[in-house]
This record gives sequence, structure tokens and C-alpha cells, in this order.
Amino acid sequence: MSNPLLEDWYAESVTVGGIGRDSLSRLIELASNYVSVIRRFSNSERLRIVDFGSGVGVPGLLISYLEPTYSVTLVDSMKRRSAVAGSFVDLLGLVDRCDVVNGRVEELDTASNSFDIVVARCFARSSIFVELACPLLSVGGFILVTSPHDDYEVRWPVRGLRKFGFGPAELITEGVDNFGLIRKNSQSLVPRRSYSKIVKSPLW
Repeated sequence: MSNPLLEDWYAESVTVGGIGRDSLSRLIELASNYVSVIRRFSNSERLRIVDFGSGVGVPGLLISYLEPTYSVTLVDSMKRRSAVAGSFVDLLGLVDRCDVVNGRVEELDTASNSFDIVVARCFARSSIFVELACPLLSVGGFILVTSPHDDYEVRWPVRGLRKFGFGPAELITEGVDNFGLIRKNSQSLVPRRSYSKIVKSPLW
């Protein structure tokens, strides 16, 4: 998929340290694999997706680029990386379906933000991630994260997930990528906690 604007986005992303060692083609492949899994496990084409710790837009900006029916919100606390994402959302013509929020996930207003899917590539330890995702995720929606399969019972314990209304993690391989898909089946049994308490006393 050749697009000079994506190449410019990649170059600027490398400059601000938001890419790591992955090539542009590899990042597009990763985003395409996210989209393939989302299509397979969702009953709707019009979805509200939030990307935790999106940085320059991995994978959220690329998901939005690949699938125009999704409404994607990118959230990251690093100003320079969010600025790169915001600039290229504009240049790539994604402004009608992709928003960039420079801020912390825990600061999102849950009253006005409700999503069908939470995605992330690298964000936080699993218990913190699930507790932050829970109030933003609609019942019936799911978390989709890159996740190694060899330690999933420790990373995604069934009893821990159940406290927040989630079913067990489904382990999915798409192309060269491994994902964990965790569906929210009911409302959380855990009272809403502050971010400081979540970090200080994770539930697993």
C-alpha cells in the first residue's frame, strides 16, 4: 500500500520516537490484522474504537486509514506524538472519522465516551489496562490487544476478568500477530476507583 503521506507520517514518527524498529509495511500489516480480527468478531460495520496509548497513531490511525466505517479515537499523554498523529489525521483526510486526544486515558469522561472496542499495542499491565478500559467499553464490546499466548493465564486470569464483567480471554492468531480478545459481558462488579488506587492496588 503505497502512499507518500504515510511515508511522511512514518518519517516524522521515527523522529519523535513513536515507532520503534518496525518498518512502515510492518505497521500497516499489524493494523490490517487488527481490522481482520475486528471484522471477524464484530456484528457491526460502524464501530466506535478507542486506542489506548496510541502515540503517533499505532495502531489507531492506521486502522482508521484502512477502514473508513470505523470511528476511532486516539489517546496518548505525550504531546509531540499526539501532535504528529493529529497533523496526519488532517493530511490523510481522516478528520471525519478519527479524533486525537492528547491526555490520559483515566481522564476521559465516561459519561460522554462509550466505545465498542478498546485496542492497544503496548499500554500497561493487564489488570490496570482492564480496569481503565471497563468504564469506557459498552457491554457486548471487547478489548483487542497484542498479547503473547504463552503466559495468558497469568496475564488474563479468568477470575480477575470476571470481576469487571469480562469473559475469558480468547487467543487469536492473525497473520504473524497474536492477539487477546476479551469481551465485556456485563457491568463491572468493582466500584469505580481513582487512577492512583488502581496503580497502587492492582487487582491481580
